[in-house]
Amino acid sequence: MCIFPIKDDSIIVLPAPVGATTIVFLCLFNVKIRDYRQDAVESRYLAMEMRESTEELTENARAYCILGKDEYLIRFNEELKRRADYIDRVREKSFTGGEIKHLLEAFEESEKLAKLEKEAFNQVDSNEVNGKEACISLFDKEYREHKTNINSKINAFTAEVEQRVGGRIDLFLKIAWINIILMFIIEIWSLNAIIRSAHPVLRE
Repeated sequence: MCIFPIKDDSIIVLPAPVGATTIVFLCLFNVKIRDYRQDAVESRYLAMEMRESTEELTENARAYCILGKDEYLIRFNEELKRRADYIDRVREKSFTGGEIKHLLEAFEESEKLAKLEKEAFNQVDSNEVNGKEACISLFDKEYREHKTNINSKINAFTAEVEQRVGGRIDLFLKIAWINIILMFIIEIWSLNAIIRSAHPVLRE
């Protein structure tokens, strides 16, 4: 007795649209997975940029206060100009509101550091104190707390993005594999139907 009884030829043509639909879905899933991976890459780049920018400002601020060389002040101001569009670039990405909020807060903390650094510059330029004394404020508790807060916000941003992206990619991969398995089963079913239709004796 036939395990897959055939009453007409519809079963033979069934796999074609099903297979085509599955391929379309797999292509769409691949595009989404690519987009999520791009989010992960961009999040790491923006996080690294914020860390490096903050460190660049700190190093040049301390060097200027201690050594008094204009080249460090020039580098400091150039870095501030370079990152002026940082927030706009962050908003252009496809991050969630909560994820963007972490970077905005990190940027605000970095701007507070820049303000403290400029105050130290003013003390040096006005000869209120010598460079070493002015530089103390760039090592004190308030300064270090801002640095800690910046790193904390950046870490929260990357962790949140990776959790979202990782979960979505895992989901899409599972769905993709389910579709592949279903397509394989249907193809086997169709092959069995074709063989039996070609050999009527197998249908008895």
